[in-house]
Amino acid sequence: DGDATNNQFKWADSSGNERHAVQNTDAKKPTFTDGYVEFDDAATSDTLSILTGDGALQFGHVQSMTVSIGVRRTAESNDRFLGANSTEFAGFGANNTKLTFRSGGGIKTATFAAGTFPDETLFVLTFTKDDNGLLAIYKNNDELTVASGSAITATDNDLSIERLGGNLENNANNFDGRMYEVVICDTVLSDDDRNNVINRIKSKMGI
Repeated sequence: DGDATNNQFKWADSSGNERHAVQNTDAKKPTFTDGYVEFDDAATSDTLSILTGDGALQFGHVQSMTVSIGVRRTAESNDRFLGANSTEFAGFGANNTKLTFRSGGGIKTATFAAGTFPDETLFVLTFTKDDNGLLAIYKNNDELTVASGSAITATDNDLSIERLGGNLENNANNFDGRMYEVVICDTVLSDDDRNNVINRIKSKMGI
């Protein structure tokens, strides 16, 4: 929605915690269309900043979390969809097989089966990070198995969430596509709760 005072783009936080995702610069505002927010990774790189301060989503180090995002990629490119800065982000690789996480010290990549994260397709991506830094990845309601390499298990797996649509403004690797809904929880949800969240997002997306 908009703010009449400063023409702000705001994706409102419905939790009641006032952690809205906002953008004040016109050239960096995504587009709101019926049921989704459209991000463009052109030169201006659409991004939204999540309000910081007390209760901000600073999940660094081994803080557990569950994140579910209803998405549709425009193309198979390096798409950073969440992040904080140049050293903390989560994103797709430049194909339909990889998820990439940068956690301070280095980039960690999980490779899945061919066609797992296709473009022009609606799906719900969910990842959980437990207190040991171990990530589990789900597409819709199905847990994915790493096809090659190792799972991401770094115990110092930082990921602070200060932005939607990327980790930096004016970054060509920021997200290009649609986000229908983003649900962020500061714990690893139970199987039932995770499935309820995923099914709610799938219903909203019509899948």
